[in-house]
Amino acid sequence: REKAREERRLSDPHAGEGAIVDIDVGYDGAWQKRGQGHNSLTGVGHAIGVKCGGVVGHSTRNKKCRTCDSAKRKGTEAAPHECRANWEKSAKAMEPDIAVELANGAAADGIRFATVIGNDDSSTIKKLREEVDSTIAKWSDITHAKRSVGSNLYKIKKDHKELTANVIKYFEKQFSYAVQQHKDDPDGVRSALRSVVPHAYGDHTGCGDWCKGRTDASYRHSNLLNGKPLANDRTKEAVSTIFQTFAGNAEKLAPMGSSQRNEAFNNTILSKLPCFSSQSSRLLDSEASPEERPCISTFALGWSVISYFGVWFSYDLLWLTHWYGYGYNILL
Repeated sequence: REKAREERRLSDPHAGEGAIVDIDVGYDGAWQKRGQGHNSLTGVGHAIGVKCGGVVGHSTRNKKCRTCDSAKRKGTEAAPHECRANWEKSAKAMEPDIAVELANGAAADGIRFATVIGNDDSSTIKKLREEVDSTIAKWSDITHAKRSVGSNLYKIKKDHKELTANVIKYFEKQFSYAVQQHKDDPDGVRSALRSVVPHAYGDHTGCGDWCKGRTDASYRHSNLLNGKPLANDRTKEAVSTIFQTFAGNAEKLAPMGSSQRNEAFNNTILSKLPCFSSQSSRLLDSEASPEERPCISTFALGWSVISYFGVWFSYDLLWLTHWYGYGYNILL
């Protein structure tokens, strides 16, 4: 709750007592089983404020309760306990459902999720717009977007010999340059992305001032084999299709949103609770004491130190902050 209020203050320092302030959040989920987690019994979702860098909301979904299951197997009545079972649908549906819960509950802290930053899984933003607010904006996480470019290129690699590992890395790099050089300019991002493939194939008519090939007939590519442009027309068409798709999402890419703090938090959860289950999920809830919540407290100071020094430390720092007792609770 403290971090939610801090995000509110940072987003609008002049907001009145009862005013609802729009905030931008990174949102992501994690499951008991790594990867897609389609068959996991437990999942967690969390929203992190862009300005304060703290967890402004989180919740868990659990398909099982050990106490209830044990009593059922024995044919007896379960002893009084805090039952964690609260989910019957698929594991994949946990993440969107938690997002809706957090967005609906945000008003209690005087905030509204105006923009959600995350990967390109459309199920979460679709559910948020249907059940919470149709005006919620979606920004793509730039790191996920870059990985997606590479993944799409690797999918067609077997049918296009020109797409070597180095060529794919070249296109990933050009994608990053196109977005970074036109931050907050959707039209610039769109134009730059559409010029990437023609540039690689020797056509510089759509390039910007950055391209020496516009004025130098002897221009050589610094990141392509022998400095020569690519030549296969069939590969050019296939790669162009991929980049045209991303160019069509320029509005989502231009803000250069990032949910890497969410990724770091996921790693912290899984490192502190490697056997993340319905019972251990209680340690993530606000009812648990600060001493019971190593994930939350560890993550807090880890990101504070990273932000303070402006250096991307390894996740080992997150371990150290817990073992030496300097973690701070960022929820209460």
